[in-house]
Amino acid sequence: MKTILLLFTFLGTLLGTFNAYSAPVWKSTFIDLKNDCVVVSSATDQAPIDFYKADCKSFAGFTFIIEGGDLRYSPELYFRDNLIDLQRPPQFHDMASDKVEWLYTHEIDNQGSGNIVWRGIIYQLSIADDDGGNDKTVYFSVRLDGKNSCLIGTSGTDTEARELVYHSAKGCK
Repeated sequence: MKTILLLFTFLGTLLGTFNAYSAPVWKSTFIDLKNDCVVVSSATDQAPIDFYKADCKSFAGFTFIIEGGDLRYSPELYFRDNLIDLQRPPQFHDMASDKVEWLYTHEIDNQGSGNIVWRGIIYQLSIADDDGGNDKTVYFSVRLDGKNSCLIGTSGTDTEARELVYHSAKGCK
């Protein structure tokens, strides 16, 4: 009986040393395209066509660039040296907001150690109508999964865009 009690005491002590993580909490951080980007190149009055390229603050091995020309400016996303296909629209377009949202989950164990997993990016483009009417703002949701990252969909609001990221699955579904 003493042996069993000692065994349970030992197992309780041993199991208590493992760190249990709390449920992951979804969080966001924003980059400001006016303050968190470094302009690499920008057309002057002498250039035959407009162009622009800026390297922006990024996380977890990703590189986020705003690039374009001929009235088509949008982000490019790289994971290490792999270009992620963000399916740039063919119409004239430009960034519709100076903010880009990076979404992540954050876990903290019972001792206070944490873990962050970057899950998605949301950005907005102002896209010209095909008939030359008013531009419309479209939210683009990108699932972050290293070189397998991809555009998972578009929506009309930031809430819908977040829901796309929250419920995306590997394989960009």
